Amino acid sequence: EPVAVVNGETITVSQWIERMKMLRAQDFLVSTNPLRFKSQYGGQIALESLIANRLLYQYAARLSLLPSNADIEREVEARMKDPAIAAAVSKGQLSAEQLRETVRFGQTVYNIATVNQTVSPDEVKAFYEKNAAAFGTPETWRLSVIRVSGEAARAAVEAEIKKGTAFEAIAKRYSEDATTKERGGDLGVVTANDSRIPSALRDAIKTLKPGQVSDAIQAPAGPGGKPVLFFVKLVARTDAVTRPLEQVQEQARRGALIEKAGGLAVVDRKVEEFRKTSKIEIKLPGYTLPEE
Repeated sequence: EPVAVVNGETITVSQWIERMKMLRAQDFLVSTNPLRFKSQYGGQIALESLIANRLLYQYAARLSLLPSNADIEREVEARMKDPAIAAAVSKGQLSAEQLRETVRFGQTVYNIATVNQTVSPDEVKAFYEKNAAAFGTPETWRLSVIRVSGEAARAAVEAEIKKGTAFEAIAKRYSEDATTKERGGDLGVVTANDSRIPSALRDAIKTLKPGQVSDAIQAPAGPGGKPVLFFVKLVARTDAVTRPLEQVQEQARRGALIEKAGGLAVVDRKVEEFRKTSKIEIKLPGYTLPEE
């Protein structure tokens, strides 16, 4: 059964359901600063995503910019060498077809953005030097934490640390963080640039050596206005690694091309212009296009 028809091409119910299964939190966001959410339901967001993708592929096909099957398979093979992606596929968190579609979409966007664009070796080098941190792995930290609220709990934890009590034992006794308490405060491995880490914690962790525990770090007040405090132990640190330009030449060239073309926003503009001359029919009762 069709849910929509885009320039004569049908989007089916099964495709719509599969897209809804893949919705993530960011699909509902309009912006993060200020934080604003879309007003549509998940089904509408999924349908609009499918329509936008169909328009993208139709526009690319018109200009002979669709990637070939051989190009897609080469990129899929390259990505499967990434241990994280290979693990996600083997665990069923990411299907082979989803990976292939991700590659197809990315290559199509790239082809549209960079058509008729060229870059010189000097431009590639300049782009690499400006974005060197992106061509490697960031610094990582293995952390353990204790979260408490109130001055009495703070004093108790500080007294235990001063006595030399194992951090894990203190966490199991005093921490109010339900996620890490039973693991002795173990938070796992995080990247140093993880935006979820509050700046006060990040700044304190940077000063620690492996094995050291921070002083109490103030966080926003919790329920009842009690001060929330964190004690953080840096268990281990792995330094950031930047790969040399010779190893990432193609990635740097692609990035330089996209930047020179004006970024990926140029693709949105081109597809939006194509949309104005397209025929889009919604077959679901009560569903409309966003602009309607």
